[in-house]
Amino acid sequence: MARGPKPKIARATMPVESELPTPPAWLEGEALKKWGEVVERLKVLGTLGRADTTAIVRYCQQWSQWVDCQAILKIAGMTMEQDMQGQGTITKVRPEVKIANDLAVQMKRFEDAMGMNAGSRNGMGIVPEKPKAANPFEALRKKIGS
Repeated sequence: MARGPKPKIARATMPVESELPTPPAWLEGEALKKWGEVVERLKVLGTLGRADTTAIVRYCQQWSQWVDCQAILKIAGMTMEQDMQGQGTITKVRPEVKIANDLAVQMKRFEDAMGMNAGSRNGMGIVPEKPKAANPFEALRKKIGS
């Protein structure tokens, strides 16, 4: 049985908030640096709202923890030796590897939900602005002084 064309998806528009949310006073270090980056990026994308403050704080804390894990792994390596009570040693993956991987999964969910990667922006209908094409006659106009 033939069907008609699929209906277009209704896209709700969210009013753009003029005031940027502020980070909590206790946010510090890597998390605070990430806050500034994330808020600016979400402002440009038009997906930033005051209601997102808690989620942004959580993302920034996860980022800071992920950076800490990466620093440990850089120094200590991905594996460690564990003594088996007199039966030798075994090589195990460090716990920081799992922690970092879990944090990466959680951060990716936030990034997907907020349109912070190309695939999620396409799904949300966010279309990047195209740069204005340069007028080839502009340089000539300036040169002749019109």
